[in-house]
Parts: sequence; structure tokens; C-alpha cells
Amino acid sequence: MDYRLLRSTINDMRIAYVNIWPGFELNDYPEKCFFTRILREVDPQLQVDIGMHLGAKYDIIFSMFIPNKASSTYQDMNKVDCKSICFSPENVGDAISITPGCGAYISFSDIQRQDIKYLKFPFYTMCHYDYLYRFNCSSFEELKAKFKKNFYEKKYSVAISNPNNQLRTEVLRILVSMGLCYSGGSVYNNTGQIGWEHNSKIEFSSKTMYGMAFENSSKIGYITEKIYECFIAGTVPYYWGAPDIKEEFNPKAYHIFDSSNEQMANKSMQHMIEVLSNDNLRQSMIDIDPFTGFKSDVWIKNGKQIVKDFIMNYIETK
Repeated sequence: MDYRLLRSTINDMRIAYVNIWPGFELNDYPEKCFFTRILREVDPQLQVDIGMHLGAKYDIIFSMFIPNKASSTYQDMNKVDCKSICFSPENVGDAISITPGCGAYISFSDIQRQDIKYLKFPFYTMCHYDYLYRFNCSSFEELKAKFKKNFYEKKYSVAISNPNNQLRTEVLRILVSMGLCYSGGSVYNNTGQIGWEHNSKIEFSSKTMYGMAFENSSKIGYITEKIYECFIAGTVPYYWGAPDIKEEFNPKAYHIFDSSNEQMANKSMQHMIEVLSNDNLRQSMIDIDPFTGFKSDVWIKNGKQIVKDFIMNYIETK
């Protein structure tokens, strides 16, 4: 749909980001942000503010994280008198209860409420379009080809900065102690470098046969960039996290770490070690299309348009 035909003020759209997470302003992110980019497709002259400016009129206010009164961009969304959307990419709880007062919500949860305008939006989808933009690619296949290697080390790779997931931290400790993992984050780092940017993190991961794709926590629908980045890097993901992951991506393209009990966790740990010596299994898995026929297929192909439609329909609704 050409939204420019609907808007009488197409040349003066203005948005603001409030309740931002720490580091949101780094590396010109507000200008590169997914929401900024898709709205610039509607109005190339879109004006973007960090925080709400006194007297300004906004088409939409994006509340990006948990409201914190100590933040310079804090806004009580119940007191915002223009249209607003809460975006919640992380598993921080129910976005509606944490950030009440927004006119619409975008998050990964499967919320069924008639009184709330809501879009379920897997976070890995935003990462997909961010990578396409970052590397000037038009498809996942083109993006993956940029990182293809002729040789992959028989190791895992991962960059973890949050040590609070005890299972993930322990698995990483074991792999690092056995010399089977390159850890590029702050947890059990053995590379001498910390704080990978997204582009170098993919390059870093693309050198190994497997990637350790463990989420911060386990919740239905909570699927971040971790497994998707493994697919880009040409590494086979070993995944732990969302119980519904097999509905989202082809289960033949990755392994699942089963932590349902101690026996299964030990079995999964042993399997993580053993698969490193199985070249044929790795090759058969890396060639599998992880998307076609699964829920991710819709988001990888049409995710940007789905979100743009949701935002613009909300803006245009009287």
C-alpha cells in the first residue's frame, strides 16, 4: 500500500523514542533503527527525536523499554496525549502491564485481547532486516553467502555478556575448559576481545562448525537473534530457549539442548561434544532451509511490510 496517498502531512512526519534502553543512542542507532527506516520509506524527511520535545507534535511515540523514572527519556505513557506504541523485544514480562497506557503494542508474546491493539513480532525478524540493511543485501541467501567459508573449526562459538542463565554459563564453562568453544563475550572469554559488534560477531561465528544459541531465558515465542545469527554465519545452532522453536524453524537445521531434567541435560551435553566429530551430519544440516514451511518463512519474507502496515494503519486510524 502507498501510504503517501493517505497522508495529508506526508512531508512532516515526526516520531520520538522514549523509555529507551541503555546504549540506544550509540552508533547513531535512532537513525538506523528498524522503525525509523520503515517509516522513512513513507516519508523520507521523517524527523526523529530522542525524548519528547516540549510543544512538538508527533505522529507516533515509541516506548522502547521498561519505563525508568531516572532516565532522561522517561515518559509515563498514561500521560502521553498522542498515539504511542510500546515495543518489547526482551523477555522482561508482560509488556502491557509493564508499560500501561500505550495505544498499541508490538512484542513476541502471543496475546489475545480484543481491547488492545497488538502485533506479535518475533525479534529475530527485526535482526534479519537489520542485517540486510547493514550489509546491503536483498535476501537471506545473499547475506549468508557473504560469510561462507571453505574451512570451519571443530568448535563452538558464542558471545555471552549476561551470566544470569546458570545452565548456559555452565555449558559454556565446560566447553571452554575442554577447548571446544571460542567465547567472545565477557562470560568465560578466551579470545582476548570483548564486546563484539553485530558484524564482527557474525564473522567471528562463521569460523566454527557450531554455534551455541542459548537464550537468556525460556518462554514461548521468545526467540532472539541468536539462532538466526548462526544460520547467517553458516554454523549449526545448538539451541536452548523457546519451547515452540520447532514451530518457528525447521528442526532438521539445528540441535536442541534438552534441560527438562538432569539426565537429559547430561545427555545433551555429551551430544554437544560428540557432534563436533560428525562432519557428514553437520554438512547435511547446514544445507537445510530453516524457514520454508515454518512460521519464520512469513516473517523473513514479509515481516517488514507486516510491521509497516500495523504502524501506518494505527497512525491513520481516527
